[in-house]
Amino acid sequence: ALRSYSNFELKLKRCASLMKNVDESVVLLLTSHWIFQCLPLLFKKNLHQ
Repeated sequence: ALRSYSNFELKLKRCASLMKNVDESVVLLLTSHWIFQCLPLLFKKNLHQ
């Protein structure tokens, strides 16, 4: 159990360092793209109710 946990921790640390390397503008771009994709759908659902 301990070995798998430490392995999991290693993966988490690797992911964290990768996320730090990702430019914040890319994250902003992706989130804004997602928002623009989802907002119209949400509005349509609300209108139909």
